[in-house]
Amino acid sequence: MNYLQVEGGDQGYMSNTRETARFSPDPAPREPEELPSYLGDVFETLGSMVNSPTRNFAPMNSAPPKPTTGDIAFADGIAWDPGSGRGLYYFDTGAWVKI
Repeated sequence: MNYLQVEGGDQGYMSNTRETARFSPDPAPREPEELPSYLGDVFETLGSMVNSPTRNFAPMNSAPPKPTTGDIAFADGIAWDPGSGRGLYYFDTGAWVKI
């Protein structure tokens, strides 16, 4: 079974915490006849992550390394303040812009 790996050690399909969810699939089966079921589980899990109507951005205390245009991050406003204090920012053309 596939799980969402949550920073801090919790596992499950949905996180009740404000932590960042990470997808961590089980190893692929060795038997070819088990592959369709395995892939179905993987796609179901990925679909539930992608199609979720809610996104959570945990406050960050440092800038993300190597941001690219379109990245979104929540600055804590203390240890990491991109310029306008605590809040949600997106990265555009080399700078963080508060939303």
